[in-house]
Amino acid sequence: MAITLNYLKSDYPWSSPNHLIIRLQRKEELTNATLSERVAERLSMNAVDVRNTLDLFLEQIKNELQRGQVVRLGDLGRFHINVRSKTSETEEGVTPATFVQKRLDFTQGTGFTLRLERLEVDKLIPKEGKSI
Repeated sequence: MAITLNYLKSDYPWSSPNHLIIRLQRKEELTNATLSERVAERLSMNAVDVRNTLDLFLEQIKNELQRGQVVRLGDLGRFHINVRSKTSETEEGVTPATFVQKRLDFTQGTGFTLRLERLEVDKLIPKEGKSI
């Protein structure tokens, strides 16, 4: 797996004159439709059937997360809902209003971590006309 990086010269006053900021060059966003087409090609299946299966799969993941389940997707990792709340002195003080943050957390799996460790840089390209 290889990625392309961009670098920019920093113009922050506290950074050294030759300080470079490196950023991942993002490519296209992978949509459900594109993912379905790619899977369909590999399996010699109809893209519509794969898309419907993918949509059902994603819907089931959402349902399981809403039920408080941890969803593990093989070596990719696991997803779970996490909440943060204000402290309360009593049980009666714990209400939906005390929850200040609800978010989806992801913990990468070992297989995915190993892939990231082996990630290679394909190109390093200056981002022209830009500084940060």
